Parts: sequence; structure tokens; C-alpha cells
Amino acid sequence: MTMNKDEISKEEIKKIKKIVKFHYGFSPEEKDIKNINRGLKNNYIVLHQQKIINKLATRYASRELLKYWDKIGSQRFEEIWLTKIMFHYLIYASMSYQVGIPIATICLCRTAIESGLREKIAERLADDTTQMMNKIKELEEKRLWSLIKNAEHEGIISKNEIEKIFQKFKEGRHVLDKFIHGDIMWIKDFIETKYEDTEVIGSVNELEKSKIIANSKTDKIAFEILKCTYKLAETFYFKNLK
Repeated sequence: MTMNKDEISKEEIKKIKKIVKFHYGFSPEEKDIKNINRGLKNNYIVLHQQKIINKLATRYASRELLKYWDKIGSQRFEEIWLTKIMFHYLIYASMSYQVGIPIATICLCRTAIESGLREKIAERLADDTTQMMNKIKELEEKRLWSLIKNAEHEGIISKNEIEKIFQKFKEGRHVLDKFIHGDIMWIKDFIETKYEDTEVIGSVNELEKSKIIANSKTDKIAFEILKCTYKLAETFYFKNLK
């Protein structure tokens, strides 16, 4: 029996499942792997399996939102998904992860959180659309910690709730600050603590070694941050809907 050139072999499916389970902690469905494979069939063959894995990971990161499709109806779900600024940046963050740029995912997740907080605070304070846009503009210069403080004051979300979402990192949401500001030595120490088996072989100076170590494990951290940001978006826009 000849396999269609667009199909994926059982061996490849088994390999992808094993990688996803080990690195991301979930077992993908075979039908999802096949569907993604068909969608990516024209991509470079050397990156093909990795692109399937990255797409599976981003689907998994946003999976909790899908339950609201039936709960509140497709029209209301799509209205929130397409109009709220936070989801615009989350889409970009997911796309960055899919094409293999994890540091962009982390930066865009922070931007998504800041944008979501600004919009939620403005919605709480404004009486109409024009006033809301003015409120968002007033909040443009506020940094993340200040926006969190404002959101807590307005009863939108507490600092503790946000830290609980980011509890996988003992640094909490501060892990975002370090990555977005490129604190390379902190990132290096952070990654070495989490991944003690990291080793660089070859003749490189300490700075280059630190960069290599940081880049090598940023992918997994980006995935966890993406999951956290989707969870925060769920809390902002879906959790209390009836």
C-alpha cells in the first residue's frame, strides 16, 4: 500500500506524540496531528515536525477558552475574541511561538497583559466609547506593576490572583520583566536553576555561553508563559460570563 505524499507516517506520529508528552505535558490526538500536517504540507520538510509540535502546543495553551464557545454561544465568543485588544496580542504571541520565536512570544504576552489591564480598567471607569478611549490613552504610560495596582483598586483582579496564575514560576509574573528587559545574567541563572543539566560544549566566552544557555531553554518557558496569559485572558473576559 502506497502512502499519499501528504499523509504523515505512523512512526512520525508516534515520535511527535512522544516529544509533546515529554516537553509539554499533554498527549495530542492523532487526528489533530494529521490535520496540522495537512495544513503545513507545503512548509520546509526539515522544520515540518517542529511546526506540527509548536502548533499543537499553542492549541493546548488556549484550549480552556473553547468551552465558552458552547457556554455563551459562538457569536458572543467571537465578538470577545475579535474585539478585545488582549486577544490581538495573544494571537501574535501564538503565531510567534508557532514559527519558532519564543522570546517574541514572551514579549507579546506581556504586551497582551498590559493591553488587557488598560482596556478592563478603562471599561470600568468610562461611560461611553469615546470616554473609554480617552481613559486608555491616560493609562498608556503606566507600567505593568502600576496597572495591576489600578486593576486591584477597581476590583477587576487582585495582585494575588495574577501571581497565582503565574505560580509555576517562583518569581511570579516578574519573570516577564526579566525576559522583556533582556536581563541576560538573571535569565542565565534562572534557567540553570530550572535546568541543571544544561551544558555548553566548545570554546566560547562566558557571555556567549550565557546567551546559548538562555536561548536553548526559552522555548519551554515561553510555552508556560503563553498558557498563563491565556488563563489571565479567560479570567478577564470569560470566567464570570453567564
